[in-house]
Amino acid sequence: MKARGQTIKRKHKGNNYHLYAGTKDTLYIYSESVALYVLAINREQGRIGLNAYMSPGPFPINSFYMHSSKEIKDLFGPHWEHEPSIDNMMKLMDYLM
Repeated sequence: MKARGQTIKRKHKGNNYHLYAGTKDTLYIYSESVALYVLAINREQGRIGLNAYMSPGPFPINSFYMHSSKEIKDLFGPHWEHEPSIDNMMKLMDYLM
C-alpha cells in the first residue's frame, strides 16, 4: 500500500508556506535570508528530498529527490544518517540550481 502524502501549512516571518511530506517523513526546516528549505527524510522507505521556497510564495520553487537508499548512500556515504541534517541539506542544495 502506498503511503499518502500530506500538506502542512506553516507560517514563517509573516508568510504562509505549504510543506509536503509523506506520512513517515521527518521534516527539518531551515531559513536563510528570503529562502526557506525543507528537508524531508524517510529512513524506512529510503527516500530524501529537499524543497526550496522563496518568500513570499507559498509553494516550492525548486525540489530535488532521491528515491532509493543506494542513491542516498552514493551521494552522502554509508553513515549519512549520523551526520547533522543541516550538513545533508547543504549537500542537496547544490542539486537545486
